[in-house]
Amino acid sequence: MEMMVEADYRESKIYGDNPLIAALPPQLDANDLYDALVNDFSLPSDYKRYTTQERQELSGRIKQLYIPMEYAADIYTSLYYGFQTAYAGRTRLSITRRMTEIGMAMEKKTCKALQDSQYIAESFAILGEPGSGKTTTIRNILKMFPMAIRHTEFHGEEFNMVQIPYVLIECPINQSEKSVCFQILEKIDLILDTNFMSEATSNNMSVDVLIIKIAQLCMRFSIGAIIIDEIQNVMKTSTKNPTIGNSLIRFLVSLANKTGVCLVCIGTTAVADFFNSEAHLARRTRGPRIPLLSKGPTFHLILQKMWDNIAVLNPLPLSKEIEEEVYIHTGGCIGKMASLLHYAAFDAIFFSKETIDAALLRSTAKKHDISARIPSLNPSDIHPLKLQKKQPHKPLVEKKVDLPDGSKTRGRPKRQRDAADILEMYTACEEYGLNLVQKIEEMGLRYTGG
Repeated sequence: MEMMVEADYRESKIYGDNPLIAALPPQLDANDLYDALVNDFSLPSDYKRYTTQERQELSGRIKQLYIPMEYAADIYTSLYYGFQTAYAGRTRLSITRRMTEIGMAMEKKTCKALQDSQYIAESFAILGEPGSGKTTTIRNILKMFPMAIRHTEFHGEEFNMVQIPYVLIECPINQSEKSVCFQILEKIDLILDTNFMSEATSNNMSVDVLIIKIAQLCMRFSIGAIIIDEIQNVMKTSTKNPTIGNSLIRFLVSLANKTGVCLVCIGTTAVADFFNSEAHLARRTRGPRIPLLSKGPTFHLILQKMWDNIAVLNPLPLSKEIEEEVYIHTGGCIGKMASLLHYAAFDAIFFSKETIDAALLRSTAKKHDISARIPSLNPSDIHPLKLQKKQPHKPLVEKKVDLPDGSKTRGRPKRQRDAADILEMYTACEEYGLNLVQKIEEMGLRYTGG
């Protein structure tokens, strides 16, 4: 996707008069979201004719495989709502007034002179076990949004603005507040080819002035969300100053208050108790919590898709023994599952073993130090975002049934129902733990009679 796209406004009865929201891509439904996120593939039918290097490259795609889970929808809708709440109060008049307030605070060079934004966006946190797929999911979702949108005209009137929907940074290991600010400025420079970072460093701006500067840029370029990955780094406290992590979190909250943007924190469950310990943090860090996979249908589904992409010459079927071996070493961590099979495939192909069994998985796990860890969240059979496709409808065939007295009668086998059949949907929703009413709405079968 290009860095800058021209604004393409959608009609909306709710936000039709707000160009910043109207310029966002239309929100997708569950099926379209799944299709936009999924990265599924299979081996070519003639892969055994490929060279050794080509088969290694094919097996390397295991790490690229991505099947969206239900939490992807939670993250997507939370982010979209974050954008809406960040932009809802930004009119031309409110932006002008806020820029005036920021200019006055800049003259005084103190953050205290700048009041919190009148409109505070809805913030949230995505916390999960390492390797559970949280960062991959958010990065895939962000690809659906342009990095910058150029506005020139809205509803027949001139409207010149460059809009940056989001800025993605990483929480610094040294927990430096300046480092956070510099990363934000660097990302803006990267998107717009500006030099705000050089300006900040050459003028040796203080943290207070940097916050004011970022608030100014958030208004000027209508930044909707600041997304901070690896937020667990705030817990790596310094022995000289053990409160530095708390200080950085307070700084991030202050930054969100001054700018009015949606603050999204992504990290491991190590920070969950810390966030829940203070009310103002708990309110801003609610959101999806992503556990590892339990040894259930979803674990089997993901493993089967990975297993089917191992390009060895003598593949074995996925057995219960192999499935158990993978779970022992990975504990249901998708990232570790991909690494284990990826390394095992390279080993099998490179050393001409050309098959992968439980013994090879065991030695690979030991060689590459892949082992399960005690999870913070209870493992769960997370459901895929989209139900697996049903088999095509088959015509009914009459079948003779033997009765106890030895005579025969004519009967019908169990009916093969269409995927849109209410009984099929009910059965599927019961199996996968989905909401039947929501599924009926998704299938377009719900209506209101008069």
